[in-house]
Amino acid sequence: MKPVFDAAGAAGAMPASDEQPLPPHDQAPCQRPSSLELLYRAQAPKLLRMFVRRADRNDAHDLVQDSFVQLAQMAEEERAKIVKPEAYLNVVSQNILRNRARAAYHRSIMVQDDDLENRASVDITANLEARDMLKRLDAAIVKLEPKTREIFMALRLDGLTYAEVAKRTGLTVKGVEWHLAKALAALHRAAGRR
Repeated sequence: MKPVFDAAGAAGAMPASDEQPLPPHDQAPCQRPSSLELLYRAQAPKLLRMFVRRADRNDAHDLVQDSFVQLAQMAEEERAKIVKPEAYLNVVSQNILRNRARAAYHRSIMVQDDDLENRASVDITANLEARDMLKRLDAAIVKLEPKTREIFMALRLDGLTYAEVAKRTGLTVKGVEWHLAKALAALHRAAGRR
Protein backbone atom coordinates (compact mmCIF):
# COMPACT_ATOMS: atom_id res chain seq x y z
CA MET A 1 0.00 0.00 0.00
CA LYS A 2 1.36 3.41 -0.93
CA PRO A 3 1.27 6.45 1.37
CA VAL A 4 -1.33 9.08 0.69
CA PHE A 5 -0.04 12.63 -0.04
CA ASP A 6 -1.98 15.76 0.84
CA ALA A 7 -2.21 18.88 -1.29
CA ALA A 8 1.09 20.24 0.05
CA GLY A 9 2.86 17.04 -0.98
CA ALA A 10 3.51 15.78 2.56
CA ALA A 11 3.01 12.12 3.25
CA GLY A 12 -0.07 11.50 5.35
CA ALA A 13 -1.41 8.53 7.19
CA MET A 14 -2.09 5.33 5.36
CA PRO A 15 -5.78 4.79 4.74
CA ALA A 16 -7.37 2.30 7.08
CA SER A 17 -8.17 -1.06 5.65
CA ASP A 18 -9.24 -4.42 6.90
CA GLU A 19 -5.70 -5.72 6.48
CA GLN A 20 -4.18 -3.13 8.86
CA PRO A 21 -6.56 -2.35 11.68
CA LEU A 22 -5.70 0.67 13.79
CA PRO A 23 -4.71 0.11 17.41
CA PRO A 24 -7.56 0.56 19.90
CA HIS A 25 -6.23 3.86 21.32
CA ASP A 26 -6.35 5.37 17.84
CA GLN A 27 -10.01 4.44 17.51
CA ALA A 28 -11.05 6.10 20.77
CA PRO A 29 -12.65 9.50 20.33
CA CYS A 30 -10.60 12.49 21.52
CA GLN A 31 -11.64 13.66 24.95
CA ARG A 32 -11.42 17.23 26.05
CA PRO A 33 -8.89 17.75 28.85
CA SER A 34 -10.40 18.07 32.31
CA SER A 35 -10.33 21.35 34.20
CA LEU A 36 -7.71 19.86 36.54
CA GLU A 37 -5.50 18.95 33.58
CA LEU A 38 -5.85 22.43 32.11
CA LEU A 39 -5.03 23.93 35.50
CA TYR A 40 -1.97 21.68 35.74
CA ARG A 41 -0.72 22.72 32.31
CA ALA A 42 -1.14 26.40 33.19
CA GLN A 43 0.07 26.42 36.82
CA ALA A 44 2.67 23.63 37.11
CA PRO A 45 5.52 25.66 35.57
CA LYS A 46 4.79 28.59 37.91
CA LEU A 47 4.67 26.35 40.96
CA LEU A 48 7.85 24.62 39.85
CA ARG A 49 9.71 27.94 39.67
CA MET A 50 8.40 28.90 43.10
CA PHE A 51 9.46 25.57 44.66
CA VAL A 52 12.91 25.73 43.03
CA ARG A 53 13.43 29.15 44.66
CA ARG A 54 12.16 28.15 48.10
CA ALA A 55 12.98 24.47 48.49
CA ASP A 56 15.54 21.92 47.40
CA ARG A 57 15.76 21.85 43.60
CA ASN A 58 15.64 18.04 43.63
CA ASP A 59 12.32 18.05 45.48
CA ALA A 60 10.62 20.75 43.40
CA HIS A 61 8.85 18.39 40.98
CA ASP A 62 7.58 16.25 43.85
CA LEU A 63 6.23 19.32 45.62
CA VAL A 64 4.36 20.41 42.49
CA GLN A 65 2.83 16.93 42.29
CA ASP A 66 1.90 17.04 45.98
CA SER A 67 0.11 20.35 45.45
CA PHE A 68 -1.97 18.96 42.62
CA VAL A 69 -2.61 15.69 44.45
CA GLN A 70 -4.19 17.64 47.30
CA LEU A 71 -6.42 19.41 44.81
CA ALA A 72 -7.26 16.19 42.94
CA GLN A 73 -8.18 14.37 46.14
CA MET A 74 -10.92 16.86 46.87
CA ALA A 75 -14.45 15.82 46.04
CA GLU A 76 -15.67 17.18 42.68
CA GLU A 77 -18.32 19.30 44.42
CA GLU A 78 -15.73 20.87 46.72
CA ARG A 79 -13.38 21.57 43.83
CA ALA A 80 -16.20 23.22 41.89
CA LYS A 81 -16.71 25.67 44.80
CA ILE A 82 -13.19 27.05 44.41
CA VAL A 83 -13.53 30.41 42.70
CA LYS A 84 -9.82 30.97 41.98
CA PRO A 85 -8.02 27.62 41.68
CA GLU A 86 -4.68 29.35 40.99
CA ALA A 87 -4.86 31.17 44.33
CA TYR A 88 -5.96 27.97 46.05
CA LEU A 89 -2.91 26.15 44.61
CA ASN A 90 -0.64 28.91 45.88
CA VAL A 91 -2.06 28.50 49.39
CA VAL A 92 -1.67 24.72 49.18
CA SER A 93 1.94 25.18 48.03
CA GLN A 94 2.74 27.53 50.90
CA ASN A 95 1.21 25.07 53.36
CA ILE A 96 3.30 22.22 51.93
CA LEU A 97 6.47 24.28 52.38
CA ARG A 98 5.45 25.19 55.94
CA ASN A 99 4.75 21.56 56.79
CA ARG A 100 8.13 20.47 55.39
CA ALA A 101 9.93 23.18 57.37
CA ARG A 102 8.06 22.20 60.54
CA ALA A 103 8.91 18.52 60.01
CA ALA A 104 12.59 19.36 59.41
CA TYR A 105 12.64 21.42 62.60
CA HIS A 106 11.13 18.57 64.64
CA ARG A 107 13.62 16.10 63.14
CA SER A 108 16.51 18.38 64.10
CA ILE A 109 15.22 18.63 67.68
CA MET A 110 15.00 14.86 67.90
CA VAL A 111 18.58 14.54 66.61
CA GLN A 112 19.77 17.10 69.18
CA ASP A 113 17.99 15.18 71.95
CA ASP A 114 19.70 11.97 70.82
CA ASP A 115 23.06 13.77 70.82
CA LEU A 116 22.46 15.02 74.38
CA GLU A 117 21.63 11.51 75.56
CA ASN A 118 24.74 10.11 73.86
CA ARG A 119 26.93 12.85 75.32
CA ALA A 120 25.45 12.28 78.77
CA SER A 121 26.20 8.57 78.62
CA VAL A 122 29.72 9.28 77.33
CA ASP A 123 30.26 11.82 80.11
CA ILE A 124 29.14 9.32 82.74
CA THR A 125 31.48 6.69 81.33
CA ALA A 126 34.34 9.17 81.06
CA ASN A 127 33.73 10.31 84.65
CA LEU A 128 33.79 6.73 85.94
CA GLU A 129 36.99 5.99 84.01
CA ALA A 130 38.64 9.16 85.32
CA ARG A 131 37.62 8.32 88.89
CA ASP A 132 39.07 4.82 88.49
CA MET A 133 42.32 6.27 87.09
CA LEU A 134 42.61 8.66 90.04
CA LYS A 135 42.18 5.78 92.49
CA ARG A 136 44.95 3.79 90.77
CA LEU A 137 47.30 6.79 90.69
CA ASP A 138 46.58 7.59 94.32
CA ALA A 139 47.35 3.98 95.29
CA ALA A 140 50.58 4.12 93.28
CA ILE A 141 51.67 7.34 95.01
CA VAL A 142 51.01 5.79 98.42
CA LYS A 143 53.20 2.79 97.46
CA LEU A 144 56.19 5.00 96.55
CA GLU A 145 59.16 5.10 98.91
CA PRO A 146 58.81 8.03 101.32
CA LYS A 147 61.71 10.06 99.89
CA THR A 148 60.54 9.48 96.27
CA ARG A 149 56.97 10.42 97.24
CA GLU A 150 58.16 13.58 99.02
CA ILE A 151 60.22 14.67 95.99
CA PHE A 152 57.38 13.94 93.54
CA MET A 153 54.85 15.90 95.65
CA ALA A 154 57.22 18.85 96.04
CA LEU A 155 57.89 19.04 92.31
CA ARG A 156 54.43 18.29 90.91
CA LEU A 157 52.03 19.56 93.56
CA ASP A 158 53.96 22.28 95.38
CA GLY A 159 55.58 23.55 92.19
CA LEU A 160 59.12 23.75 93.54
CA THR A 161 62.13 23.71 91.22
CA TYR A 162 64.70 20.90 91.10
CA ALA A 163 67.25 23.10 92.85
CA GLU A 164 64.82 23.98 95.68
CA VAL A 165 63.93 20.32 96.22
CA ALA A 166 67.61 19.34 96.13
CA LYS A 167 68.43 21.97 98.78
CA ARG A 168 65.45 20.90 100.91
CA THR A 169 66.28 17.15 100.78
CA GLY A 170 70.07 17.41 100.78
CA LEU A 171 70.36 15.63 97.43
CA THR A 172 71.93 16.73 94.18
CA VAL A 173 69.77 17.91 91.26
CA LYS A 174 70.63 14.61 89.51
CA GLY A 175 69.41 12.71 92.56
CA VAL A 176 66.11 14.66 92.47
CA GLU A 177 65.74 13.85 88.76
CA TRP A 178 66.36 10.14 89.49
CA HIS A 179 63.64 10.04 92.17
CA LEU A 180 61.20 11.89 89.89
CA ALA A 181 61.88 9.41 87.05
CA LYS A 182 61.28 6.54 89.49
CA ALA A 183 57.95 8.08 90.62
CA LEU A 184 56.79 8.76 87.06
CA ALA A 185 57.61 5.19 85.99
CA ALA A 186 55.51 3.83 88.87
CA LEU A 187 52.60 6.13 87.96
CA HIS A 188 52.76 5.13 84.28
CA ARG A 189 52.64 1.45 85.28
CA ALA A 190 49.62 2.15 87.50
CA ALA A 191 47.89 4.04 84.67
CA GLY A 192 48.44 1.07 82.34
CA ARG A 193 51.10 2.76 80.22
CA ARG A 194 54.58 1.37 79.89
